[in-house]
Amino acid sequence: MQIRVLNVSQAAAENRLDGALAALDALEKDLESAAGGGLVSASRYRDIEAALTAVRAEISRHIEAQAAAASTAKAAAVAAEPPTADASGAQSQPVPPQPEEPAAAPAPESAPQGPELPDAAKDSKGKAKGTGKP
Repeated sequence: MQIRVLNVSQAAAENRLDGALAALDALEKDLESAAGGGLVSASRYRDIEAALTAVRAEISRHIEAQAAAASTAKAAAVAAEPPTADASGAQSQPVPPQPEEPAAAPAPESAPQGPELPDAAKDSKGKAKGTGKP
């Protein structure tokens, strides 16, 4: 029976929960055989059986948690996939990419005009004073 307990422990430690349950079933059969043959006292049988029941419940919780996690992961993966058909059942057609409009070139800036001159100065533009004239 100790070897059966070791098999259950190893399978559980390796996360082979179905194997752990199978080893647990075999251990329970051996326990019943031993109790029926008088190799195990009634009080010892009850103690061992209570421990096996607790181990079975723990393994079952782990199996259920793994199944729930797998179900959640699958649902998340399905939700992340793009839809392949619309609500009416028709397949959706991909939208062709629109050609990009060429960017308009910026208008050339006009050459700087220099400072704005008063009207009187504009009239005298180009009329230079002669040399030596005050």
